[in-house]
Amino acid sequence: MKVSIVGCGHFGSILAYTLFLRNFLDEITLIDEDINKATRTAYDLNQASPIVGSTKVFSGGFEKLIDADIVVIAAGIRRKEGDSRLDLSYQNYPIVQDITEKIAEYNTKCILIVATNPVDIMTYVALKVSGFPKERVIGLGTLNDMIRMRYFIASKLQLNPRDINLIIIGEHGDSMVPLFSSANVAGIPLNKIIGFDDLIKKEVIEKTRKSGEKIISLGGSPSYAPATAATLLIENIAFNSKNIVPVSTFSSNIYEIENICLSLPARVGSKGIEEILVPSLNEDELTLLHHSYETLQKEIDKLFKN
Repeated sequence: MKVSIVGCGHFGSILAYTLFLRNFLDEITLIDEDINKATRTAYDLNQASPIVGSTKVFSGGFEKLIDADIVVIAAGIRRKEGDSRLDLSYQNYPIVQDITEKIAEYNTKCILIVATNPVDIMTYVALKVSGFPKERVIGLGTLNDMIRMRYFIASKLQLNPRDINLIIIGEHGDSMVPLFSSANVAGIPLNKIIGFDDLIKKEVIEKTRKSGEKIISLGGSPSYAPATAATLLIENIAFNSKNIVPVSTFSSNIYEIENICLSLPARVGSKGIEEILVPSLNEDELTLLHHSYETLQKEIDKLFKN
């Protein structure tokens, strides 16, 4: 299995390191407009191989994509303090458009994973520009939000986060929709767990929404948790795991939402998205999901009109 990462900034480099440590890939190729950055990262990682394992790391140009199984788009302008993810639409649209065109020039068989923000809109851009089947264009979406929220709930209630089952759908952003109606802890409904109430629900939603913003306010950039989420997604593809994870994907009249990319629960395997699941939503969740859809649709309409 060969994975290429386009963009060796903080997230791209940490993703490469995380994948390298997991040692389930044959090759990782790093591509960046700063050739020295990609070269030195590959050079540094390879020196750890006697301890870590057999994954080889290369650097180069887009011609290196020719036999990649998965290509991750990790390039783009990062958020600054006070920015929302949607504020990056106009800056990152031409970047993702150009990268996707170059990917499609060299490789039309790979699975595309989009990590650039705003990820739902950039996934839509990559899908339209590449011409790839929708099953092979996957945005990181709310997978990272789901992991974050499970952590916050577990910390608040002193639970093991692995026991918490909760899916988040919609936008990777302020209009995300946590599905509390079906959330559970080892099969027990979350709302039956001692200590969980509406105040804690509001708190964990707010912490999840503002998590990236907090890291930015402290002078950093959200990278470690997103890179771990991306690694999980890549593992699902590499091992044909068929696990169900929320990822940004093209919706064809699901919940009466169409012609847009947003996060939905998907079964992911070696061919990409193999099935989109449609869980039952209560009235409030459905209303929030349609608000999320409208938020994204307005942004896409503005972007493509210009």
